[in-house]
Amino acid sequence: MPKDYNLDDILNEYSGKSKEYSAKNKTKVASSASGSSGSSYQDTGFIKIPESVKNADITIAYDRKELKAAESETEKRPAPSHQYSKFAVSDINRPNVSYINSVKEVSANKADLPPRPTDAIDGYDGAVVTRQSSDEEYVPKVRKMSNSTRAKEMRAKRRKKKKKNQPEFTYPIESPDGIYTRPEKKKRKFVVKREEENKNPEEENKNDMVELSSEIDPEELDVKIADNSADDSIFEENKSDKKKKRKNKAYNKNQSIKDYDSFENAREIKHDIADIRSNISFRIIVLTVMAVVSIYLAVAEGLKLPVPDMLSINHSPEIYSWVQLIILLLSAAVSFGTVKNGVISLLTFRADSDSFAALTTIASAVSAAVITQAPQMLQSKKVFIYVPVAVASLLINAIGKRLILNRAALNFDFISKDFNRHAIVCVENDDRAESLTRGTIGDFPILVTMKKTNFIKDFAKYTYSVDTGDKYSRFTAPAVFIFSLLFSVAMTFWKMRTLSLESVCFGFFVFTLCVCACSCIAIPLIANIPLEKAAKKYVRNHGVMLGYQSVDDYYDTNSVMIDASTLFPTGTINLCSIKLFSGTKIDEALIEAASLASHGNSILKELFCDIIADKNKLLNKVENFVYEDSMGLCGWINNRRILLGNRELMNSHNIEGIPTKTKESEFTEGNRDALYLSVSGNLAAMFIIEVSASTAVKKCMKQLEKKDIAVIIKSVDPFITINRLSALFNFSDELLKIIPQRMVKDFNEETRKVKKISASMACSGKFTSFVQLIMGTKSIRKTVAAGVAIQSASVLLGIIIVVLNCIMGAVSELSASMVLAYNAICTIITVLAVKIRKI
Repeated sequence: MPKDYNLDDILNEYSGKSKEYSAKNKTKVASSASGSSGSSYQDTGFIKIPESVKNADITIAYDRKELKAAESETEKRPAPSHQYSKFAVSDINRPNVSYINSVKEVSANKADLPPRPTDAIDGYDGAVVTRQSSDEEYVPKVRKMSNSTRAKEMRAKRRKKKKKNQPEFTYPIESPDGIYTRPEKKKRKFVVKREEENKNPEEENKNDMVELSSEIDPEELDVKIADNSADDSIFEENKSDKKKKRKNKAYNKNQSIKDYDSFENAREIKHDIADIRSNISFRIIVLTVMAVVSIYLAVAEGLKLPVPDMLSINHSPEIYSWVQLIILLLSAAVSFGTVKNGVISLLTFRADSDSFAALTTIASAVSAAVITQAPQMLQSKKVFIYVPVAVASLLINAIGKRLILNRAALNFDFISKDFNRHAIVCVENDDRAESLTRGTIGDFPILVTMKKTNFIKDFAKYTYSVDTGDKYSRFTAPAVFIFSLLFSVAMTFWKMRTLSLESVCFGFFVFTLCVCACSCIAIPLIANIPLEKAAKKYVRNHGVMLGYQSVDDYYDTNSVMIDASTLFPTGTINLCSIKLFSGTKIDEALIEAASLASHGNSILKELFCDIIADKNKLLNKVENFVYEDSMGLCGWINNRRILLGNRELMNSHNIEGIPTKTKESEFTEGNRDALYLSVSGNLAAMFIIEVSASTAVKKCMKQLEKKDIAVIIKSVDPFITINRLSALFNFSDELLKIIPQRMVKDFNEETRKVKKISASMACSGKFTSFVQLIMGTKSIRKTVAAGVAIQSASVLLGIIIVVLNCIMGAVSELSASMVLAYNAICTIITVLAVKIRKI
């Protein structure tokens, strides 16, 4: 038999030690074991052990044969299967231990405990063997993690449930015009509440508000809405430091107005718009008076009009210059918000339409102030004062703001009323848009549709959005400023050659001349005139376009997506006759057909429901609804299968008793359609439907065809086909598409009703209003582009005129009246161009 080796022999053999060392080690271990067994308990000092227990002999004796038998059984036991794997787990049969009941954990002299066998072990760590349970009895003890993801989700769900259980606040008071008023607050119980000592009162007023006013000045409006976008700049309203009372409500210095985010704010915003309109009206009146006086004094000498000698350039140039400067300062004070915002926008490289007015005002004021120190140059017509141009620029700017507020008031009166709101949105998912429009257009799809909603938010954001005039001014105003500065410096050194008061006056004069010749006075009007005109037109047709952001978003629309019911308003679908089969009652047939058509949102829904007296109570619940492409509807009502469709649908379900095609053609003469109803596999009725095209819808379809805009339609009616629609509306079939059943889910996702949505255009859901808004964005963009082109031409022409006259030494020809006439002509041409064009 092979010799048995223990663990020490194996380790010593690989370590290079001899067998003698192993034997010596065995002797040493045996001696230590015998010594420890013969000795008494070791006193650890933690517990008090009686003397009788210490002297007791508790040595356990084992028979050598029993130990060998136990050791052989251990060797025969198969090792765990996982020890044969690549990474074996060592000592898996190690017993489970616990330190909870350990003697080591007991402090000294706490109690007189009986001795334990483990007390005799030297270096004992206090582990106690626990009972090993089998795999069947084992139950893992899992502790809940309060900070785990699952725990956080459960807490969030509980919070949502608590919020849902709370009753929603309703508005009990509503005016006849549909404006929701603020309800009365409930009286609270008296509660003593200790105020925080370091509480900042300004932080209490901080909330998600759109800043419509930074300072309070009842004579100024320059509304500036805070927005992170670089392109969203609008005019800012600055009000005086006076406290204005309205219905016993005091306004702080840094007043801010909430954007329209709930019906509760409607009355407040309406009052705010009215207040700002009155302030702008006051500004226009003041500026008109100032402009008339300034222009009269400037042109009186040339037109031989009567003027006092003390205000004449020839007799009292110094007084004349001071009067013009005072007029300009008063005008700038009334329009302080415009001047301040225009300068800040120009210096921060975000110039807008206010920057032209501010630049013209400041240049004219500085030039007039310098000329007051050298009135002889004004008398000799070496320099001129262009205050009338600056005042006229501020006046036109105020008129542009008034147009914005007129549009805002008109749109808000409509949007705050209770009506069938449909926001106009663009399909943002490019893959979905491409899938829906595939086969109709070859360009990148800009697909627009309507989405029903309860509330349209971000009214102020879109109303005061950036228009083309602001974008044009962003580059033109800095360019005019830099060119005027460089040209004036060059001309001063070329003409004057010395640094003196006259050279300074001449330099500021040339700078002001260049700025006034390129002031683009009509910039605030090129977008606001067509937008106000469009607002008046669209509101009459139950549509609203809030601002120029709508034009930027939808001018390149090349496809629209609608439901077939929008193409056929009330009165375009008629039920000509009904033929009953299998003894079906007419009321039962109508109820079954109405229930299925209403559930499937068919264009026949209103037709059948109008015939039924009390449609809400009589309509049945439909289950397992299915639409079969180009054939019709199928559903289960009261455990009966109901089919509503054409002949192909009846044949596919093996419905018998269908009239022959010859007989059917007799009923469908004159472009009529036959629609069959089947109940429980039996033919129940045949409906003869007549479909006609509305004149207004036909006109809108023609407009879409001219712009090559495709129409994507969702329909569940078998008689609505591309050929039928093309013939009805005289529309190209290449621009029509009826989406199949597999794309209905995408359609529903894009048109599903939402509670609140941000949109710049909205309508009542009518197809004519929807198309009118889409086509309006295209026409407004062309109109505004024409106005920008005219203003650009005026800038270039003004630069050429100024440069040529300065080089040729004909500066005396560029008087204030001439520059004012030039700007007036350019402004009139621009206004006529944007007013005449059809929107």
